[in-house]
Amino acid sequence: MHEALALLLVAGGLAGLWSWSTAGRECAITAIDKLCRELALQRLDDSVALHRLTLERQYGRLTVLRVYRFEFSRDGAQRHIGEVALTNGALAWAQVHAPEGAIYLDLRPSG
Repeated sequence: MHEALALLLVAGGLAGLWSWSTAGRECAITAIDKLCRELALQRLDDSVALHRLTLERQYGRLTVLRVYRFEFSRDGAQRHIGEVALTNGALAWAQVHAPEGAIYLDLRPSG
């Protein structure tokens, strides 16, 4: 009986983690597509990869910061790297590494 309950709890936890991960990736893809449109960039490939998962303190509370990495191009030939970070399901910051230099956007609400 206890083994079945433990297995059910583990399965539920894994399903929740998968759902959380999928929702975060979809939010990152949406944010990356919007960022690329606004900066006249082309996102390459259809992959956005989770690059880093860390804890950070925001407004006195501990939150999970997910950093996703993607590749983009301006001319379709040269590949460059960009990153977006999500915290609490919202975009925290974005950075694109262009040949002219890095562009960093802090998108957290002030206050």
